[in-house]
Amino acid sequence: MEYSSIGIDFGTSNTLLAGWDEQTQSVSLIPIPAYSRMVSKGTDEVPLIPSLIHYSPDGRIWIGQQVHEQASAASRRTLRWMKQYIISRSPIRIQLDDHNITPAQAARDFLNAIFTSLIAESEIRPDKIAFSAPVESFEDYNNWLNTLAETNRLNNIVLIDEPVAAAVGYGLSIQPGNVFLIFDFGGGTLHAAVVIIQSESPLGSKPLCRVLGK
Repeated sequence: MEYSSIGIDFGTSNTLLAGWDEQTQSVSLIPIPAYSRMVSKGTDEVPLIPSLIHYSPDGRIWIGQQVHEQASAASRRTLRWMKQYIISRSPIRIQLDDHNITPAQAARDFLNAIFTSLIAESEIRPDKIAFSAPVESFEDYNNWLNTLAETNRLNNIVLIDEPVAAAVGYGLSIQPGNVFLIFDFGGGTLHAAVVIIQSESPLGSKPLCRVLGK
């Protein structure tokens, strides 16, 4: 399927990918067979990628579901909660043989593997990439995402506050001027924001949310 845009929710516990098909005007969740695990939600199955990366002693790297199948999520060579460490600017470093690795470096390797799989194996080359960003994100985190996208030749990226993304995602009947209080219960954090639907969209299409407080 041809996707003009890809949305990536790099979560503390799980990562989810979705694509926008311009021809059918529809959104589809994107599985990566090697990395994803299928989670039942009612009658649907959601392809979640566990936000885990394992550095094997023989130099191999396991991503997502591979960690559960090939290694161990509890191993000291497995990194998790990378996003939360980045947001909190944690100085933590993990000793791996003759070198240390930071959560930012592990998260880069994790997402690089996903991008490589999308482009090389799934042949998905979107025109735009949208990342959800934590509501308390700081400039360094945004710069980190931008640098990551540039190294993967993903030049057109958009950052969206997670509460705003939630309002748009669930707002099937939203109208300009509506105000919502959004609670975002994540794997490691809880965010709350008051947002208003703008009367005019800068993109000239659907109304967009503006954050009044968070």
